[in-house]
Amino acid sequence: MAAVTAAEAVAPSGAPAPAASASGTRVTPVGIALAASLLSGIGGQLVGANAADIQGGIGASSDEGSFFTTAYIMAQFGGIVCAGPLIAAFGLGRYLTASTMLFAAAALACASAPPPSGLIMLRMVQGFAAGGLGPAGFVAVFMAFGGGARLPAGLTFLAFALLLPVALGPVLSGHLQHALGWEALFLVQAAAAAAIATAAACLLPRAPIAWPALRRDWGAMLLFSLAMAATILVVSQGSRRYWLDSGLIGWSLAASLAAWAGFIFTAWRSPVPVLNVSLLSRRRFVMPIALNFLFRIGLAGVTVVMPLLLAMAASYRPLEIGSLFVWALVPQLLAFPTAFLLLHLADGRLIMAAGLLLLALGMVLAADSSNLIGAEQLRLPMVLAGAGQVFFLVPNIMAGVRSIHPSDGPTISLMFNATSLGGTSIGAGLASELITERQKYHFQALTEAAGANGSQIGRIEELSGALQLGGADEMLSAARTVATIVSALRREAFILSANEAFLVAVAILLAGAFGIMLLDRQPRLSAASGLGPGAAR
Repeated sequence: MAAVTAAEAVAPSGAPAPAASASGTRVTPVGIALAASLLSGIGGQLVGANAADIQGGIGASSDEGSFFTTAYIMAQFGGIVCAGPLIAAFGLGRYLTASTMLFAAAALACASAPPPSGLIMLRMVQGFAAGGLGPAGFVAVFMAFGGGARLPAGLTFLAFALLLPVALGPVLSGHLQHALGWEALFLVQAAAAAAIATAAACLLPRAPIAWPALRRDWGAMLLFSLAMAATILVVSQGSRRYWLDSGLIGWSLAASLAAWAGFIFTAWRSPVPVLNVSLLSRRRFVMPIALNFLFRIGLAGVTVVMPLLLAMAASYRPLEIGSLFVWALVPQLLAFPTAFLLLHLADGRLIMAAGLLLLALGMVLAADSSNLIGAEQLRLPMVLAGAGQVFFLVPNIMAGVRSIHPSDGPTISLMFNATSLGGTSIGAGLASELITERQKYHFQALTEAAGANGSQIGRIEELSGALQLGGADEMLSAARTVATIVSALRREAFILSANEAFLVAVAILLAGAFGIMLLDRQPRLSAASGLGPGAAR
């Protein structure tokens, strides 16, 4: 969430641009920019949900396939950091046209079945192009609505574009891959990006290029991008590569620490710092960002654990998993106007807390999964999660905007984007590591219990005898029996570890709910008041 880079992008001098007077000039840039933001999120979801099919289609290993998403996220940080000065210099129209054209070209090349290393590089290009599309959405909203009474509606649409990919991505991914093959996942991205690029080129105005806006501390910006990218690589790949036993993880961790140290030094010393570090001491600034970070980590219970549970325990394919996410998508669509109306009736903190509690309740219900799990048992958790996400994020964005000043734009932009992408990646890495390690513990405990339990021994003997009656010889039937029992025990161990991952997500979300109490009172919206430093308290 790149809150108001508009302060620098729209008016480099520091004065916010006035809202457009005609409704058409408001709707057109906002619609195009929010479509681009939506595409940025879906671009990651489409590939992540079908990574196994893509790696099979191009002959990639599982390690190479894991980088199809990791590379995209790593490169997004570079796009996020560069978006502010590039939009400020070249204007929103030129930036959206160039970024979406680059995104479309990379997606089209991905669909041509390149070698695994080539696909990883193309995904990095896609990620860099996609990284700035989220900030562009914020810029367009603030260009159109400024800090006036229409800004809350604009921010609600922005939250819609930021959250919709969470549920829509798996739905589209499953149906596209099932009907047209994995290549369609990239072709659809290319077609959508080309359409957005055409609309931006034809409909958005071209202001004179402001070259002075490029006078930034590019060294510090590069260090920040490298620090975040290396951190994401460690978090995303650490579990599958046994952490520091892997040279890749060890060197990435060293690079991350060095880049962070260099960035912190330059952030203090630079005459044009990337971040205003003094803002980190202000509770009104820090709390919405911290809450967004916790929310994104806890959301891994929906985006990571539920699909894994259905794939490993019930052998679900992406199409079937996508059908489950419809149960989150519909409540999301209904919750957006509801959340906006509730903000006119109640303190925004209450709505934020209700959202996190709904999401946590969904995880609690999912944590009761058994070996009979199926999509039917997860529909209610998905409904609660879909609505809860919206009820949290819409007022959270507005809480962050209330304390914004033009000079804070670059800092707010980088911090919100870092917490969104970083929290999502950390949540996925935490869930993966927890499930992997706890599965080992549960499998050992279940194996010992099965060996010590006489009734289990009797069941094994019955199964072995049944296999022999089916025509198998004694040694083969014994091997099949052991394999069947081990498979069942591993499946049970995985379900138990997934349930624990749900509960960890609940604890993180509840910590966020308690953190909401540290926010200042969020006054109700009214037709006459807007957001920003001048809004009523």
